[in-house]
Amino acid sequence: MMLSDCPRQGKVTRGCTLDIGPREQRLLQLLLSGHTIRAAAGQLHISSRTTEAILAELRERVDAPSLYALGAIAERLGWHEHVREHI
Repeated sequence: MMLSDCPRQGKVTRGCTLDIGPREQRLLQLLLSGHTIRAAAGQLHISSRTTEAILAELRERVDAPSLYALGAIAERLGWHEHVREHI
């Protein structure tokens, strides 16, 4: 469950992939479409703390120091395009 085909240090590019589960993917979809952490947690029927833990793990996997950085990486990977097709 790590980035594949990507350098460990430096720029994450569109050719990189991330093996994530359906709950993680849905969480990213909700956040990238503008939901708050609390609202996304409600949609997923999980607590805000669980949501924050999932995001912390995702940030660690892609070496993102913040949620903002995770969003920027998601944009570079094209996750936002995938999200808009399915929401």
